[in-house]
Amino acid sequence: MKRSIRSVATILSLLSIGLSVTACSNSSKDQDTYKQSVSARRESLRKSREEKSSSENEQIKKANNQLVQDLKGNQDDANNGNHNYDYSTYVEKINIKSDTQAYVYVDESFMNLDDAAKTKVGNSISNLVLRSMATSGMDIQPEDQKRGIYLAFYTGGNKALGHSRFTNYNEYKFY
Repeated sequence: MKRSIRSVATILSLLSIGLSVTACSNSSKDQDTYKQSVSARRESLRKSREEKSSSENEQIKKANNQLVQDLKGNQDDANNGNHNYDYSTYVEKINIKSDTQAYVYVDESFMNLDDAAKTKVGNSISNLVLRSMATSGMDIQPEDQKRGIYLAFYTGGNKALGHSRFTNYNEYKFY
């Protein structure tokens, strides 16, 4: 009797160990499957971000090319006596950095303007940038037009002169 109880106990112990090993191996397979799934999702997200970034970079490049043409046209109009484009004569170049930000390089005479005139120039530049972005095919909504674009002003020598206020892109702080 003692032997049969021991035998049954031994058999039950071996069955229990076998079930535990099976459960662990199933758990290990589940973990491997989960890890592969997570890895595949991460890779998919990375590729999606790269494609989106590449697409955005292409759009910004296209908008910058359009901006060069538009600025040149405005400067030509100003030099031919159209005073509506006088603001453009202060601009050496503009570089769109993102769909919400651009760097504006102005000549030294810009700093001789009073703050009201600088603001008027800044708002005209903001409108030009947004128009060039829209013309190049970027999705510019009416609220984007109203909000404006964040501008950072520099001299040709990369000396910072001012920037849009974060609370209102159509107001500026000059140094």
